[in-house]
Amino acid sequence: MAKKKVDLLEAQAQVEKYRALVESHTSENVLELALSLRSLGRCLGELNHTELAIQATEESVGLLRHLAKSGSEDRLADLAKSLNNLAVGLEDLGGREADALEAMEETVYLFRQLAQRNPDQYASALGIALMEITQNYSDVGRWDESASASREAVEIFRALMPKKPEKTRMLLGRSLYTLGKLQFHSNRYTQALEAFEEGERFLRAAQPSESKDVSKLALSLLWKSQALGNLSRLEEAHRSILEAVGLLRHLTLAAPWDHRADLAYALFYQSQVYECMERKDEELKSLRESLACYRLLAKWEPTTYLAPLAKSLNYLGNCLRGLEKFEEALPIAFESVEIRGRLADQDPDLYQPALPVGLNLLSKLLINLGRKVEALDAAEEATQVSRHLASLVKGYKPLLAQSLSCHVGSLIELGRKDEARKSIREAIEINERYGYSTPPNEIDDR
Repeated sequence: MAKKKVDLLEAQAQVEKYRALVESHTSENVLELALSLRSLGRCLGELNHTELAIQATEESVGLLRHLAKSGSEDRLADLAKSLNNLAVGLEDLGGREADALEAMEETVYLFRQLAQRNPDQYASALGIALMEITQNYSDVGRWDESASASREAVEIFRALMPKKPEKTRMLLGRSLYTLGKLQFHSNRYTQALEAFEEGERFLRAAQPSESKDVSKLALSLLWKSQALGNLSRLEEAHRSILEAVGLLRHLTLAAPWDHRADLAYALFYQSQVYECMERKDEELKSLRESLACYRLLAKWEPTTYLAPLAKSLNYLGNCLRGLEKFEEALPIAFESVEIRGRLADQDPDLYQPALPVGLNLLSKLLINLGRKVEALDAAEEATQVSRHLASLVKGYKPLLAQSLSCHVGSLIELGRKDEARKSIREAIEINERYGYSTPPNEIDDR
């Protein structure tokens, strides 16, 4: 952090110096001002001063756009680099995904022009820009264009490998990782696995000091494990996730803020692998460690990590309930519901669907502990929220069926069988009408 602040002060000094020269009509210093503004924007971005970073970078783009009219390769490349930085800043700001994509599309256009003129110098830059634009396209739901850009990046780096193996190896590994993720999200797990495994061969050449590439290897192993899990290859999925977690532990020790979120998710997925393998003690251990990571993350950045914390609490509560550790599970379930309730109050559209899930678990635990009236209260609240959601969006009908199932259980415990039959009939009708195959009293409500 201290070095970043020093870099910022130096960048500000350079901008002030060249701005003064330009304002005194020294036109030859416009380029220096544009480049110093780009450096300032980068330094501000690294310190999370995103809006100020965008302002500096936009000024840099404006100056370089004028200079690039000369058609000089160097000035076109400078403009492309500043546009790239602008796209990153706009994406980080949030809510300006379309603007970020526009800047990134111009970046790709410029590097494509440059690569056609001088492929030896600019083909790699084009490949990197294509890798980055895949995320921009994904952000706005343009999945086909995202996949196309990713495949093109892979092909560029493949072609460069025989000529520049040392400089290209990691870039090819990263591009294959990106392509693998896109294939995974399209449910093409076999193709995703092929991309991850090919990319892994290159990423394994990363030096331990190159944390960015080691991180990509760890994430590739994580996604590879998920692809293997979806292909029912559990033993291989287990080996892959163990290695991913090991790498992420090491990275988190060196740079906690950079890698703890990835470690938290990797541990969570590891718990799911153990659940599928029916290794309950290891599942529980992984969930506890994942929860500890999410607690730290939520303390640092609650806006981003409170929802994952609540989900992690709910999974741990379910696991403890499965092990009949009801007393330990109950406060965890209460905490999950409390967080989800707060989030639902802040943004109902985004967070309300998770609230009944937590309430259903809470109701079941209260029944397990003989607290029947409280169990009914939780089940009725879950059913009320689920019914409201299902009235708005048909896709929430399964959630209503789950909540009705818990409602049935709490009513039966209190001897109110007539009301329970009514809820059973409604849940069965939902399942039959909408083609849901899971019986309402067996739905996993995590």
